[in-house]
Amino acid sequence: MAAEKFSYSQKNVDLAIQAASTSLPSLVLEQIAENLVRLPRAQEMQDSELYALKSERLSLFLQLSKEVKERDSVLLNNYSSSKLKYKLSAYDKKIAELNKKVKENLAKNREVRRKYVEMISADEEREKRLEAGEIIKEEKEQKNFFKDFLFDHKEEIRNVKNVSFYKDDVTSLFEASASAKDAGYSSFAFEKACVDAKISGLLTGVITVYGSYISVAVNIYSFPGAKIIASAMEVGEKDDLKSIAIGIARVLTPKIADSMPVEVDFEIEPAEVRKNLQITVDDVVYKNIDGLFRMQSGVHRIMFSAPGYNSIATSYAFVGNRKFHVAAKMTKSDNGSVNLHFKHHYPGDVFANGKISGSLTEEEISSKITIDGHAILGHFIDENGETADFFIPEKIMTEDNNLLVRVKTFNRSDYIEKRRKMMYISYSALIVSLMPTFYCYGNSYAASRGYNYDYGVSYDDAIAWQNASNICTGISVAIGAWWIYELVRYLQSANTVLPVSAHSVSEKKLAKVKIKEEKRMEVLRQKKLKKELKTAENESAEVPESTDNTEKKEDISESSEVETNG
Repeated sequence: MAAEKFSYSQKNVDLAIQAASTSLPSLVLEQIAENLVRLPRAQEMQDSELYALKSERLSLFLQLSKEVKERDSVLLNNYSSSKLKYKLSAYDKKIAELNKKVKENLAKNREVRRKYVEMISADEEREKRLEAGEIIKEEKEQKNFFKDFLFDHKEEIRNVKNVSFYKDDVTSLFEASASAKDAGYSSFAFEKACVDAKISGLLTGVITVYGSYISVAVNIYSFPGAKIIASAMEVGEKDDLKSIAIGIARVLTPKIADSMPVEVDFEIEPAEVRKNLQITVDDVVYKNIDGLFRMQSGVHRIMFSAPGYNSIATSYAFVGNRKFHVAAKMTKSDNGSVNLHFKHHYPGDVFANGKISGSLTEEEISSKITIDGHAILGHFIDENGETADFFIPEKIMTEDNNLLVRVKTFNRSDYIEKRRKMMYISYSALIVSLMPTFYCYGNSYAASRGYNYDYGVSYDDAIAWQNASNICTGISVAIGAWWIYELVRYLQSANTVLPVSAHSVSEKKLAKVKIKEEKRMEVLRQKKLKKELKTAENESAEVPESTDNTEKKEDISESSEVETNG
């Protein structure tokens, strides 16, 4: 699907209208539902087949004209009667084949028109009933055995197609050549330009200015065929193009999809939510929906929201059935909090639900996290800027529950890179060690057979190669074990990027963790205190020494003055 620049009925319009003629088509396409699917009309399918046959006939006609002209030119040459007869016979044969193909093409053309007569009339009847707001139920026809046996009747199956935009970009507008524009939308030149650009639907429009208001009339042409499949008109302010585009898109979308309406039954739990429930369907808000909700089939985005509850949203393709049942269970937005404890304490900030939940200090070793009935992916940043992620499953999200998580903050990329290098070093060492191992093993095997079969190999030589083979094999085995060890460590390091899962912990075990963590923190505090005292002692020791040197220098200078005066 594509759009072209809208035209305007008045002349000498201001710059705002000129800009609107370019931006409005893109806005309308943008408002059309994403992942929109449509069922091609029978008329469109007929026009597509007829256009292909017409293109084939034009090509055959050009070939026929060329062959007739070349045949006529043969008569003007001085050929012998036998040669002339031979050449005319060859051209007559080609012309006869082309005439046959043209006749077959025309026969196919008539067959296509006959094939789609009933389908087109059925589509027209269906469209009338859709406009009347009826829900068309599928009726199963009773099969006629004799009719199916005598006639090979195959019903034409129409496949649902995805609606895509020109160049996969709503801002890209189609621009036909000047000659095609002058010929008009129904001309073969404009039709060919659209088909060559792989455009099956073209959005056109005319803007009319009424003071500070504008009227926008939009048509959608189907190609090939150049038939209008949908029309819409909207009036609005110049400064509110978005509302105009939304109004036009709401009218055009059902026409583009050419789909039958569907009925949706919403089942929302808990029951008390239904009083203030808001259901948003494709950015349109509905309240107090009782019974079945009717909308056009296709892909729709539905969101449920209510005060005090978490919003739920999803997109679904409502196609293939006439009725759908949608069940949703909403959870309260604030169900309390859980106490999150860290097995290894690091001062820093705890983030959850996209916001900060608390800060850990040397005194505060836990954080309260607000729960809302959903799983939480949290983030922790220590005072040095190192990070770690944690995950709280939904099944342990109960109020006032004590959770324990084991996080370690360090530079994971550097750690993974270090483990990767060690793994490759050990692997390289293993490959290198295999070369002398295979060499010594081969010579040991040869020496052993030479000694056993008395091929001139001494016992000492055979034992020496056997010992060398055993030593090299032992070294390779040891290096192989080293490589497996480094490989396991590398795989473990790669898993450190995954968030650590929290788990419930009892009060007894939590008390042990707190005691152990307090002892560890006390050791760290003592070390920090000793380091500060040592630093203070060094600073105090440096100050008197510099003072004594200054006094000595002053004494020396005074004594020198005395001696000079004496």
